[in-house]
Parts: sequence; C-alpha cells; structure tokens
Amino acid sequence: MQNSPPEIRLALPSKGRLAEDALNLLTHAGLRVHKPNPRQLIAHIPDLPGVSVLFQRAGDIVVSVRDGSVDFGITIRDNRLKTLDDGMIFESQAWLIANQRALKTRLEVLQTARTLIETIVAY
Repeated sequence: MQNSPPEIRLALPSKGRLAEDALNLLTHAGLRVHKPNPRQLIAHIPDLPGVSVLFQRAGDIVVSVRDGSVDFGITIRDNRLKTLDDGMIFESQAWLIANQRALKTRLEVLQTARTLIETIVAY
C-alpha cells in the first residue's frame, strides 16, 4: 500500500471583509473554493487537487503558517508580519504567506506556491 503525500493546507480568514476579498480573489483567478456548507471550516479548491482550505481567525493565520500546521495563508500585512531585508513590499492589503520549512522540504508545496502565485498574478 502506497502512502499518499500529505495534504497541502491553505488558511483563509473565516470572517469579515478579508475573508470575502480572499475568496473573490481566488475565484476571479480561476481557483474557486468549494465549501458545500457555509458553516464548515474546511473546503477544497477543485482546480488544485490535494489542497485543502482551512478557515481560521485572521489573527491565527500567521501563527499557523509559522508553526507549520498550515502550509500557506492569505492574511493582511498588519497581522504580525515583518518585512524581510531581502523582501519586496507591495501596496496591497492581502498577502500570500508560506511556511519556509515546507517550501524547502516538500516539493509539492513549492510547486503549489508557484501555481498559486502564477495564477493570481495572471489574474
């Protein structure tokens, strides 16, 4: 029996304007989030097999990405993010963040990061 690769987890805000904006951004970029029941805290993106979407409080997303319980998150800059010396700052409210360890050790996470960035930028 083969072990399937671990699921890739993307955290999105569960409430508020950022929640709506994140879902709209993904939908308009062609990455519709399928959430059959609005009360569910887990969903998936049909066009990204193996990616599950977890809805969390906006303040918890950065912590979840940092500790590795999720691989990616969409949050706002005011949410405990710090500017990296070699990073670039964009005039935007929403940020796609990723767990550095997952990017370095799991090829499927790095490939998903590329897909997310390319798809969103193309939008």
